[in-house]
This record gives sequence, structure tokens and C-alpha cells, in this order.
Amino acid sequence: MSKETLIQTKKSTPSLPPSRSSMRDLSGPGSTMATLNELRKQNQFVDVVLRLDSHAIPAHRAVLACRSPYLFDYYMERAAEGVAVLDHELDASMNIGAIELLVNFAYTGKIEVPYKQVHSVYQAARQWKISRVKMACAQHLVQNMNPRFCLELREFASEECDPDLVSIVDDYVKKNFDDVVLSQEFQLLPRLQLEVIATQESGATSARHMFETAVDWVRRTVKGGTKLDELIQEPQTLLLTANNILKDVQEVDEVNQDLVDSFKLVVKKYQTPEKKKHLSANGGANGHANGHKYYMSPEDERNKYFMSPEEKNTIYKSVEKKWKIIASTDMADNRYVAVAVLNKQLTVITLSEKTAKPTPKKSLHKAFSIASDCAHPSLATMASPRCAVGVAELDGQLIAAGGSNRGECHSSVESYDPISNKWESLPNMNKPRARFEFGVIDSKLVAVGGSSGQIELRKIEMYNPETMRWTRMADLPTERPSAGAAVYNGKLYVIGGCAGSAGLKNGVVYDPKTNQWEYIARMQQGRSQLGVCALQDLIYAVGGSDAWDCLNSVEVYDPELNEWSMGVPMATCRRGAGVCTYKGKIYAVGGSDGQVALGTVECFDPNTMEWTNVASLTAPRVNVGVAVVNGRMYAVGGFDGKNFLDTMEVYDADTNQWSEHATHLLRTRCRSRSPTPPQSPDLSPDEAEIPEDEPVN
Repeated sequence: MSKETLIQTKKSTPSLPPSRSSMRDLSGPGSTMATLNELRKQNQFVDVVLRLDSHAIPAHRAVLACRSPYLFDYYMERAAEGVAVLDHELDASMNIGAIELLVNFAYTGKIEVPYKQVHSVYQAARQWKISRVKMACAQHLVQNMNPRFCLELREFASEECDPDLVSIVDDYVKKNFDDVVLSQEFQLLPRLQLEVIATQESGATSARHMFETAVDWVRRTVKGGTKLDELIQEPQTLLLTANNILKDVQEVDEVNQDLVDSFKLVVKKYQTPEKKKHLSANGGANGHANGHKYYMSPEDERNKYFMSPEEKNTIYKSVEKKWKIIASTDMADNRYVAVAVLNKQLTVITLSEKTAKPTPKKSLHKAFSIASDCAHPSLATMASPRCAVGVAELDGQLIAAGGSNRGECHSSVESYDPISNKWESLPNMNKPRARFEFGVIDSKLVAVGGSSGQIELRKIEMYNPETMRWTRMADLPTERPSAGAAVYNGKLYVIGGCAGSAGLKNGVVYDPKTNQWEYIARMQQGRSQLGVCALQDLIYAVGGSDAWDCLNSVEVYDPELNEWSMGVPMATCRRGAGVCTYKGKIYAVGGSDGQVALGTVECFDPNTMEWTNVASLTAPRVNVGVAVVNGRMYAVGGFDGKNFLDTMEVYDADTNQWSEHATHLLRTRCRSRSPTPPQSPDLSPDEAEIPEDEPVN
């Protein structure tokens, strides 16, 4: 090139500042992935085909490998083998719909999982180690966990060997166990029934400890050669020894013959762990010669094939123990229930405790109990069975109103006279009612809300004994069935109730002077089928339920401050219990613990601030009405778990006894006999002795 040409070329080139030209296309990566996704759908440039049964999903290995560390390792191995286009046969346990969602996520970074596919997407994401999707699915499962399906989720988490999810579900089961025991899942679990006999030498122990030692007994028995299914087939009787260990009869060196005779104990032919070791030491297929080492069963080996290599070595260490208690609760009457893992199997354990007591010596004289020998007449029965009945005391009479009998609600009202032991009819209410509130204001009966059997009621009516008529009053602000009510300072407080399945926290108060309702402060816990009573200027809301949650908690309302505070909880969860004040104490009578009808009764003493058990009812009663008449507490109607009841029974706090007889009345004797049985001056009428040949009519 000539000098002139070079000079001319230099002059024609513009001079640029000493900086670098740059740009950024923010849509580039997304556009590229979108294009790759379209190419995938058109089966262009793909180098892997995911196959499951007859389904085929084309894809690009590089894209999938970027999202899944599991697939990255797998495809690296195949690439080393020189495979250009790979047919990837998927595990038969995977769901093709879940795979399609994950492949689409690999290209788009987005995933919307239908509710029914959350489990399967979680499984596939866990196997492929796509942690963000796995965590999102797990979080969704936990957030939507409820007592009805938590056990299913727990078994799923255990099968997937996810210790974090197992731990989260276990914590949920512990906190909501009273609801979990009501679920169908819980009822369908295998059930191990244990009857525990506490010997005289054994000390007090907690239910949790007894369940733990029960699990230890099951473990030892299964290791001894007995299958768990064999133990589940029939109830097992165990002894609680002096050191608080549960053992089968054959494991105890010396068993008191009285225990054997009293409880008809039978030695079962279970194989002990020592025998198992002996067999293994002599060439057993599952053990070493020393009898202490056991190989994994073929079933365990099959399960291992669904796990990643890292999980194979840590499955039983990182997930959970093969034997453990998850949660337990007291079901009253010395009965307990727990859900446990027994040999890796989710199992329900029911435990009933019996205390061995020495046989009382026979008396030389015949002890005559007036009630048991029917010297008292039976308490009269109502005209019809009444469950969820309204009960109150009015002018020395026991009033029973409304209630239901197998779905039919009553409008009828009856009055019981303790002196004559007879029921008489009163004018019917204007509306049939059950699950309603009943009280007395200014010597008048008040029936509030409830249900007619077809609709929930807001209507209120009052009965005037002078005019013998029911008249309308101001309606409730809202429908409020299954509430509790108490009269305090001439006002009627109606608290709790239900809206659908949820318990209500709010309450209202009625002032007969203004004929108006006003809202009061809200409780801390929603409560339906609760008991409400007034004691020492405070109003107590006792037990109840919130949806499936049966409660033992108590809340206390101060009308002066319009504030609620938590009270002392009962020992037993109760809904549908009869609650009233009697001789300066609060009594919670019967009810349901969420599983069975209860006959137990608890008493709260405000001086000691404690609930104690008193004598149980003669029959279980749920949705029972209670009232105090002439110094005695009556439990009226209810449901015993099988039948709707037209009966009642009476409690005397001085003797701590319930009776189905009118214990203050004597049965009429033959005309030739004196109407009063002979009594010893040292004995009460109920304990008086009579000659054995004296007839009782």
C-alpha cells in the first residue's frame, strides 16, 4: 500500500473514545428456555426420552441436569458410555403426570400442582433431588394437614424416608391428638389392646411411662419370635411389676396366686428373646453364630431399592426409630390410648389399668343397703326419652323441657315432684327444641335458641307458672345452638355454641328489664356443647368442643370487668356434660370425651382450685341435663352410647353416691308390716340391718 493510500485510510476511520460497547438482554435466558421448550414439544434436538409404560416425554439432558443433581449424575454416567440419544426408563413407582410437571418446571421455572397430585410430585421431586419443588410440596402438605389425614401423611413421609416431614407431622399429632383419635384413619389402624394389672407393690407411674414400657415389652416379645399380628389378634394381659415394668405372666418369677385367681391369668407360649438367640447360635438363617446379630429381612431389602445410595446407609438412623410412642392421652376411667411405631408399623395401643385389691372379708351380718335391695322406689321415668334436654329447678320442682329422641325434637315439658316421685305434664313450648339453653329468671322459665331438628333457632320464649303460658321474648342476635347458659344477678348469659362445626367464642347477655341482648367479651377458645354455671360472682365455661377438638379446658368470666381468663382444666375432656353448682362447688357430669359416652363425674372446689373425681353415674350420659332440687343433684335423660334415655338418677354429696332410686322415700310394705324398717341406733337408714327372713315388697 502506498503512503498516500495509508494516510487516506487513516483519515477516513473515525476516532472512538477508549470505552467498551455493551448491552444486556434481560429476556434472553427466558426466551432461550422458552424456545428450547417449544423444540422439546416438537421433538427437535432432543437427546433423552423419558419412558414410563406407554408414555414418552422427550427432553434435553442438559436442561434436566441443570435442575436435578440426581439426573446430572445419571446422565454424566451415560455420556461417558457414549450414548447419544438416551431412552430413560423411569421407576414404575413414579407418576407420569408428576414427571410432566417437573420437566415443564425445568424449562419454565414455574409449576402449578393440582391438589390430588401434590403427593406424587413430592415423591418425584424428592427422588430427583429438586429441592425447591420438594420443599414447596412438603410445605403445602403441612399447611393443609388436619386431624383426619395427618396419619396418612405421616405414613407417606415415613415411606419417603423424610425425617423432617416425619418430625413435623409427629409434632402436629401430639398437639392435636384428642382430635386425631376421632378420625377414621385412627380407627382403621391396627390396634393392640393391653390390660395392665398393677400389683400391690408397684408404685404410681405415668401413662406415658406405661406406654413406653409396653412398647419395650412388645419389642422383646417380637424379637422372641412372636409376630406382631399375633399380639394384635387378641387382648394381652400384663403385670405392672414393683419396678414399674410391664411383663407377661411367664416373665415374672413369682406371681401372687390371688392375682392368678382373680384375673384368671393364663401363661401364653410366647418365644422369649433368649430362645431366639439360642436358635441363631445354632445356625438360624437370620443370625450370626453368637446369636446377637440379625440380617435385614427380604422385605427390608426390597424397600431399599426405592432409595438413593446415600439414603440406604442412613434410613433407620435418620428417619425414625422402629419402636416409639408418638402421642398418648388419658381417656378416663383408667383407660389410655396412644399411637406408636411398632416394628416400623403405625399402631394404636389401648391400655386399661386395673388395680389388684385384696378380696374383702365377708361380714358375719347381712349389710342391708336400702337402695340396692330396692327398699326405695325407683325414680320415675319421663314420658319420653330426652337427649340434649333443658333442665331447671322451679319452686321445688324439677323441670325437663324439649330434647330429642332419635332425631325428633320435643316441644313437650314435664315437671317432677320429688315428694310424690311423679312426673306431670306442663303446657308445651311454642317450638320444639333440642340443644338449647334453659334457665329461670324472676321465677319464670326461659327457653333460648337451640334447634328444632330442621332449622337453628333464634327465638326465645318464657313460661309464666301463674298464667301457665309461654310467650315470645326478644330474639337472639344470631342462631346459637349447643351453647351454655347461666343466670347471674337477674340476667341470662348465653355463651359459646356452634356455627357449622366450629365453636363460637362470643357470648351474649339478656336483661329482662330492657328485653334486650348485648354482646360480652370473647372467650379465648371457641366452644360448643359446653357447660356454663355461675359461682362466687364468676361465670365458668367448662369443656365443650371446637370442631373435632374435645376440650378439658375451663375459662372464667368476670361480669364486672367483662374479661375472660383461663381456669383450672379438668382431668378429662368433656363435651355434652351436665354442669351446675352444688354446695359451693362445680360439678361436670358425664358427657363424651370425643370417643365414648362418659359416666365419670368431676368436682371443682374454688377453695383448693382443684378438680377431683367423685362417684360415677350408674350409666354413661351424653347431652345430659342437671339441676339441684331440695339439696340433691339430678342427672336427667341424655344418651348412653346406644339408647336415648327417659331415666334420671340422683346424687347426694354427703354420701358421694348416685342412685336410680328415690333414696329419700321408702317403698310401701305389706299391710301387716310396719312401714318403717327396724334400725340400729348406730346405723344410718341406708345401712340398717334387717332380719334375713323379713320380706321386702
